[in-house]
Amino acid sequence: METFYQLKKVYFENLGEFHSWDGGKTWNHGGFNRTHLSYFISLAESIRDCEVIETGSGNSTIAFLLANPKKVDSVSPDGELWSRIEEYCKLYQIPTEKLNPIKAKSEWALPSLALDKNTYDIGLIDGCHGWPTAFIDLYYIYFMLRKNGYLIIDDIQLHSIKEMANFVVSEVDKFELVVNLGKTLVFRKLTDELELGEWDQQRYIVERTNEARNFGSRFSLYNNTDKNYQMLGYSSHFVTKSLIFVIRGCAWMLARIQGRFKG
Repeated sequence: METFYQLKKVYFENLGEFHSWDGGKTWNHGGFNRTHLSYFISLAESIRDCEVIETGSGNSTIAFLLANPKKVDSVSPDGELWSRIEEYCKLYQIPTEKLNPIKAKSEWALPSLALDKNTYDIGLIDGCHGWPTAFIDLYYIYFMLRKNGYLIIDDIQLHSIKEMANFVVSEVDKFELVVNLGKTLVFRKLTDELELGEWDQQRYIVERTNEARNFGSRFSLYNNTDKNYQMLGYSSHFVTKSLIFVIRGCAWMLARIQGRFKG
């Protein structure tokens, strides 16, 4: 068996091509580059007996395994992906005894892990990027993440994940942003709380609610069917703001005129 140092060296020279975006015509190593993967390894190595949970599998799975963790629970429903990961690990002699491949959708797997009282030092959210699944991942991974554990959110270029990141960033009593890796953000959990609270305890939701109220748009929705992506009711908001501007301008002009006549 090669040392972990040797395994890491070989790994970075031969990143696994586990993913295909064109139906299997071409294969790639996914969204993480060597900078991301090096950081994941270093982070996991810095934690004694590190326990990892991730939604989505691939090169991040290999990186965490190369940190010699206590365990890696990796959730992905794609059986063929797991076959490719298994073949890769055999080819490059990467130990997999610490790997627990969970071949299921995260929205069903994570609640079971939580009920079994699993806890983790690192949680990576990189599975389904749609709503509400991504937020289900956030809820349960936060629940199982230990105090001072690390939450990793990937693909913030997608609106669904950007909104999640905006929410997490705003929760300054619960999270500290420790590393910005571009499309990937790493937060440290500051509390031993298990839940994220009601809406009126969540700064991002309160601020967005108040913002909508202040602009008179409490009941407006974002119209995704409109080719111009305009907010429903935006025209009325624009007219209202414009009227306020015009009224203030008229009041200023009237004051100037009155002052001139008085002079």
